[in-house]
Amino acid sequence: MGKTKKEINECFESEFESLWKTPHLYDHSRHQGESLLDLRERVGNVIQNILKSNEEGNILIVTHAVVLATIVAQLKQAPIEKLWDLPYVHGTSLTIINYSEEKEFDFQLLCDIAHLDRI
Repeated sequence: MGKTKKEINECFESEFESLWKTPHLYDHSRHQGESLLDLRERVGNVIQNILKSNEEGNILIVTHAVVLATIVAQLKQAPIEKLWDLPYVHGTSLTIINYSEEKEFDFQLLCDIAHLDRI
């Protein structure tokens, strides 16, 4: 069964802190999790497969903060140290990335929550 954020922080305090503050030093081995480098490779492969199989039209990806940060960092070719160099990823935030015919990425929105102002 899964754990809450609070339970994870209590059980794996140093790992939890490292994930958010020094992701390049994050050690996943104690809890048999996935390394951030492995995550980055897995997410990168999925993104490439999605782009190859959807050459036209729009693509919607719904995910959580760590995967979104990984996608953004990878598309910006940023190192793991820069994983969290993006605005805070709120629940329901929107990120819109345009992919051009020249195979370039343009970030139209990044972790935007302006739509919540209308509620």
